[in-house]
Amino acid sequence: MRFSRSLLRLQHTYNNTIDQLQARGLYLVALITLALGLVEVGVNMVVGADPNMRPALILNVPVSGSPILPALTATGGSILVIILLNRGNLAEARLLFVGMTYVFALLFNLLSGSNDLRTGAVVAFSVPVVAAGVLLRRQGLVTVILLVILAIIGLGIILSLGLIIYPPQQFGPMVYAVRTIFFLILCGLLLYIFSSGQRSLLQSNVNLAGELAGLTALTSLLSGGNTLEQMLNRAAEMIRDQFGYYLVQIFLLEERTGVLTLAADTTTNRLERDTTLRRIPPDSPSVVNEAARIGKALRITSDAPLNRRAEFAPATRTELVIPFAYNGRVIGVLDIQSTMADAFNESDISALGALSTQLGLATYTLRLEDALNHATRDQQELIEQVRTASRDIERLNQEMTGRAWQAYMQSRTDKLVSYEWVDGVVLPSKTPLSMPQRGPYGWSPRIETRDGDQVLIVPIVSRGQALGVMEFRAPPGQLWDDRSVELARAIAQRLALSLDNLRLYEQAQMAVAREQVANRVATVLQSKTEIDALVAVAVDTFQQALGALSTNIRLGLLEQPAPNLTKSNGANSQKKGTS
Repeated sequence: MRFSRSLLRLQHTYNNTIDQLQARGLYLVALITLALGLVEVGVNMVVGADPNMRPALILNVPVSGSPILPALTATGGSILVIILLNRGNLAEARLLFVGMTYVFALLFNLLSGSNDLRTGAVVAFSVPVVAAGVLLRRQGLVTVILLVILAIIGLGIILSLGLIIYPPQQFGPMVYAVRTIFFLILCGLLLYIFSSGQRSLLQSNVNLAGELAGLTALTSLLSGGNTLEQMLNRAAEMIRDQFGYYLVQIFLLEERTGVLTLAADTTTNRLERDTTLRRIPPDSPSVVNEAARIGKALRITSDAPLNRRAEFAPATRTELVIPFAYNGRVIGVLDIQSTMADAFNESDISALGALSTQLGLATYTLRLEDALNHATRDQQELIEQVRTASRDIERLNQEMTGRAWQAYMQSRTDKLVSYEWVDGVVLPSKTPLSMPQRGPYGWSPRIETRDGDQVLIVPIVSRGQALGVMEFRAPPGQLWDDRSVELARAIAQRLALSLDNLRLYEQAQMAVAREQVANRVATVLQSKTEIDALVAVAVDTFQQALGALSTNIRLGLLEQPAPNLTKSNGANSQKKGTS
């Protein structure tokens, strides 16, 4: 039982596709040859006892010799070929089959021939030639042709010398025609079986080439710096032109809403198409939405119900809807339509599936790039806003610092604060203030030459506001270098910080003093119980607190004339001189 099953099925799987196809074809031919050989052996065993009728193969032509020998050769050789194929020895099986057909043709001509070479038995030599042509390489084919030529020449020599004399044939030309047709059918069977495998292999190679071309085109689109819209449109046109389809549409899935939006369409005249399905909601019965939901390809034919053919174009007969995803998440659907009823076989679906995978990767990459570019633009806008706000804050700080220092200097009796160090002694200086010019990058130190000496002038800057200047005169013969300039700049920064702190401290003390005076005045005023006394005390207290030349307080309605200030409803206090 196990042996019979091994004969009826090719058990070995070959890694090479070409070898696998050739092994299947050779296995089928070996089974047919085995069946014919067993039939011929059975016929010879049944009727071979009649000495007057010794059939050769199936044609029952009386000849000399043993007509069962070619049948045994075909049967035994076919069994060995099947065994070798199941063991994975394809090369040995091919050589054995070609050799078996050659030996069979040689024995058939020797044992089933006539006194000349005009019978159909000679056509049997075409079988090993055809077998060598479809199974062996050029060198093996040439070798078999040479062996066949040598066999025919040898057979002609044998017949010419009379080494084998065949009895007169009792059958007419019809028998020879049947022989010839039989061997031609056998040759045609070999060609048909192996050529069909070659055609399927060629079609597979064509599909593979188209798939590789499509992947290469999509890769070039991805690396070509295209936007998402440009890439999708060019990808749809490439798929249509590469595979010769009628219409290609690409839908993208919106993550938040789940709506499928038509992003690319190769329709030449969009007025011919119904544009109401350009946005497909999640609850729509469309096959595009169904493919996106289940994550599998759907093939729709013209025999499908009308609701499943909603996306059909006017000339469409077959539709293939393939979802494309990235990292297991569907991000779009590829809708391909053809005018052929038998379009989209397994090989086409496999190739288009590979293209959809690449399309999903390209779509995700470009989407990520768009999001990154958008985030970069937002970041640049935010940075620009921060810079603008920083400049505004710096300008306001500068203005506030300038006003604060201006008010502080005006409150001082001595409007100029200037000191100099001379011979180890610090003395007040009457040198007028000469500020350096402000450059494009702010206040910067500069070096001048006065009376042959170098003078380093360093601005004292606090929060962008120049408060003063420091001047350093170099000893004779000495030059200020970069390190000296940087040190002077650092000293000026520390001095500006200390000056600003002292100003704030003095202003804080002044504010505390004003608060104390205000509290004292409030205490004095709250001790009075009459208006006249309160106003009189207020005039005197305010005069002392503010140090004014005169102080007036008036009470009354604006509509009435002002009352006499010498009466009890007013008070007046005047002082001459400064307080």
